[in-house]
Amino acid sequence: MKIPLKIIAGHLKGHSLCNFKNLPIRPMTQRVKKSVFDTIQADLPDSRVLDLFSGTGNLSFESLSRGALSCLAVEKNKLCWNLIIKNQQKLKIPAHQLKLYRQDVFYFLKKYKENSFDIIFADPPFPERLGASLIKSLISSSACDKESLIILELSSKESFPETEVSLRLKKSFGDKIVYFFYIRK
Repeated sequence: MKIPLKIIAGHLKGHSLCNFKNLPIRPMTQRVKKSVFDTIQADLPDSRVLDLFSGTGNLSFESLSRGALSCLAVEKNKLCWNLIIKNQQKLKIPAHQLKLYRQDVFYFLKKYKENSFDIIFADPPFPERLGASLIKSLISSSACDKESLIILELSSKESFPETEVSLRLKKSFGDKIVYFFYIRK
């Protein structure tokens, strides 16, 4: 049985997200999420957030609860996308605050031509080892610039191309590592 995800802080604190037990996802755990958001809390107010590989929308909703101005969630799995919509409705998040794209993350990053985001979350599926490819896509995307803070969760077994980025912080949590960095553009 999977533990229900809850919003940890902000105006939605304590609200639970819809059950995701039948979905092929591994959301960021509550312990890791708390550590990540405690680390970036000063960066969140009035920020524009991009949530890649959104899954349940967990990181989007936590961001909005803690003061992010808006969030754009990208998820290609139809069942996950529908779950994000259910969570959005359950939490009464208006459409102007949370925009959803049902697309492949790499396609989205290639086609995106608007303003860059202040904060970008990426929690790709561990078995696929997408970290290096994702960083290359971010480097060439309009979604981020040298001031966009990127938070990437990877398996501790996956290598991280530190030469491509300006690493701000790295936190280990057993079998996963969360990297906080900026792209060198």
